Amino acid sequence: MRPGDPETSDTVLSPVLRATAFQRTLDDTTSAGAVKVCGGNRVGLDGEPDPNGLFIEPTVLRVDGFEQADSLPAVRGEKFFPMLSVVVPEDGPDLLDHCLDFLNRNKFGLRNSLWAEDPVVVERFTTEVVNGGLPKVNDSHLASAPYLPGLGGTGDSGGTHGEAACPILGASRLQAVAIATSRVHPHAAVFGSSAAAASEVLPSSTPTAARSVFCSKLEPWRPARSTEVGVELGVGGVRPDEG
Repeated sequence: MRPGDPETSDTVLSPVLRATAFQRTLDDTTSAGAVKVCGGNRVGLDGEPDPNGLFIEPTVLRVDGFEQADSLPAVRGEKFFPMLSVVVPEDGPDLLDHCLDFLNRNKFGLRNSLWAEDPVVVERFTTEVVNGGLPKVNDSHLASAPYLPGLGGTGDSGGTHGEAACPILGASRLQAVAIATSRVHPHAAVFGSSAAAASEVLPSSTPTAARSVFCSKLEPWRPARSTEVGVELGVGGVRPDEG
């Protein structure tokens, strides 16, 4: 991979500003038992090793077992440099269960990818992995998918509901709305039929039907007009406790 100016179209490897963090992560991970498969060096613009180089060779680490992987910063941390950790689990009858559990324990959740032919494996991956903004199946991990967001996720990578996949959840909240369907005075609805005579004075009343809608979070909430919802303002501007 030729290093170069990131604005040049044929550049594959761009400068890394976090070289110190890269070296610290590499040292901590290998000292904990991971094996460096390739890379791990800083290089200059000519691609040759340089201790002060602004580029870093793409680095691949092998980590054996989920238990070891859970404690390694190269696996569980968020990295902004060219480092890939390949976790090799122990084989066994519960391998898929352990894989799904391992993915769901990740505190980050930008994107998860699966390559599989077994429809059972695909079904379990898409229904049981819950911490990714955009799961990908048999498709490029980085490529965009039509009509779906390219960024956003769950956990420390985004909102708790995965707003990337459902943007309305990031800008709205569930709002209950009550709509009156009978002609009962608000005071009577609260205190009983003793105020029934007042029901002839005002034309509308107690909400008996309800529905849920999404209300924008971008503007302060305001009560509905009295002609729409009797609960907030009563009817005709009269509150139930003023009846």
